[in-house]
Amino acid sequence: MQNQQLITVTVDAILSQDNIHDRGRPSKAEELQIERRLRPYFAKSQSATFTAQKTGYNIKTVTKYFDKFKQELLESETQDFIQRCREEKERSLFTYDDLIYSLYEAKEDIEYLIKVAKKMGNLSQVEKLYRLKLKIMQDIGNFVSAKINLINTATASDTAKLLQGEDNDIQSDKMEKIT
Repeated sequence: MQNQQLITVTVDAILSQDNIHDRGRPSKAEELQIERRLRPYFAKSQSATFTAQKTGYNIKTVTKYFDKFKQELLESETQDFIQRCREEKERSLFTYDDLIYSLYEAKEDIEYLIKVAKKMGNLSQVEKLYRLKLKIMQDIGNFVSAKINLINTATASDTAKLLQGEDNDIQSDKMEKIT
């Protein structure tokens, strides 16, 4: 709380009449003052036209600051979104690994039961177990295929890099995940 008061006092000192001029581009102090005045209108989703009428600022000035506020908001939310996408993809890959591992364990159990059924001469049981083993192997293949598809699916950060022309980084990231 004390730091906030100190910052406000410091900013107010910058905004003194000595730092404000009448024409041309606003000084840094004036820009801070304009931002302080316009941000509440932006936060309440007021239009630029309405805000310009209420504050007396030029519509172009209001639009410039509203665009700046929008960009700040997008950048802060984009990073959170990108991080959430990465984390969810990692959790999903872990889930696939767990499912595939348990299917391999089940396959080994079935192979053991097939050996036992063969020794006992129970051919109908052997036939059922072979069908079950085949079904498990198909499921393993399906899960491995789904996992590979997920690995190769572009995340939000991959898409952003593509838009920025950084596709070489994406290819090397994909190769690291596969190996």
